[in-house]
Amino acid sequence: MENSATPEAVVLAYQGVRSRTIEILRSLDEIQAEFIVPACPEWTIRDLACHLYGVIADLFEGRLEGAGSDEWTAAQVELHKDWTLAQLCDAWEQSAAKFDEVLLGIPSPVNLRIVMDQVTHEHDLRHALGRFGAQSSEAISMGTTWLVQSLGGGDPELVALLDATEARPFEIFRALGGRRSVRQLNALGFPGQAFADRLVGSPISVPEGDFVEAVAD
Repeated sequence: MENSATPEAVVLAYQGVRSRTIEILRSLDEIQAEFIVPACPEWTIRDLACHLYGVIADLFEGRLEGAGSDEWTAAQVELHKDWTLAQLCDAWEQSAAKFDEVLLGIPSPVNLRIVMDQVTHEHDLRHALGRFGAQSSEAISMGTTWLVQSLGGGDPELVALLDATEARPFEIFRALGGRRSVRQLNALGFPGQAFADRLVGSPISVPEGDFVEAVAD
């Protein structure tokens, strides 16, 4: 699965993720900010927002050592842990124009990785709140492209499985991103345990329990 998206299309997809996520975050109060995110059980919604904005802040400040690691994301949460959701959204919006210019110049597939991470967490947030939607966004397709390239490097077996499945693109994206159990993977036509074993050592892992998201485009 090759990336055919232009840099401008990647920026547009990211803008959609940012806009939708901020809209949800701004609708929450500070009690809801402390809800646990089941897809990231060590994080509250506030922690998730700290990471989403923290990625942008780290790119600006050059804090890229260990990018993507647990230590890197934990530092983002620690740095912004005392901010309200409103403050995080304000900072994210105020950085938007500058970041969009930066993203325009980030080469593929790194730009797709950024979109993949942020749209993954958009839907982790939606799942935590039961506010499902935007499951057919361009960001889903771009995130899937990055995951296939990252996990399989063009592995023909993985590509064949994806070509054969009748699952919705959103289901494929969430499965590849570690948001479906072994049982759910098997139901999608993936060899569930073999896929889970394949992820060992990567930042992605398969959850023990089923991870259910209502269909809502």
